[in-house]
Order: sequence, then structure tokens, then C-alpha cells
Amino acid sequence: MGNRRERNPGCGGVRLEGATRATVTRNRLIDDQTGMQIEHADSNSIVDNTITGAMEIAIEMNFSARNVVDRNHISRSGDGVTLESA
Repeated sequence: MGNRRERNPGCGGVRLEGATRATVTRNRLIDDQTGMQIEHADSNSIVDNTITGAMEIAIEMNFSARNVVDRNHISRSGDGVTLESA
């Protein structure tokens, strides 16, 4: 909660894989490859984060269900939020 990650163009900012009922909130992710990656993760909350300058995708969800994405601020990023089998 409340982390700042800046200028990591070859990496993703936050990754949840196989997580259940986690909360990711109040993070500042700046100039990463992908802001957040959520994979095979269910019933999580992604709330009140700031993602700026994600080169590819700000929030990417794959093979995940029942997640809440709310009140996130996304700017200057490739794609905002992508869902695949989610």
C-alpha cells in the first residue's frame, strides 16, 4: 500500500498471480512497461492507484474473475485496462 515505482521501462509495476482477496491501493506507478498485471487471480481489489506512462498496458487482467477495479487514475499509457478471459 502506498508505494511509488518509477522509470522501470523493462518491467511491470505490480503483479498479482494466483492471489485471492488482496488489496492493491494508493500506489504510484510511473513509466513502467505495464502498470499492473493480474493473472489467475480472483476476488481482488485494485483501487485508488495512479498509473502514468505505462508503455503497453496500464492494468492487464488475464484468466481472473470477480476483481474490482475502481477509482484508478490512468494517463499517458498505451492501453488503459485490458481483459482476457476475465
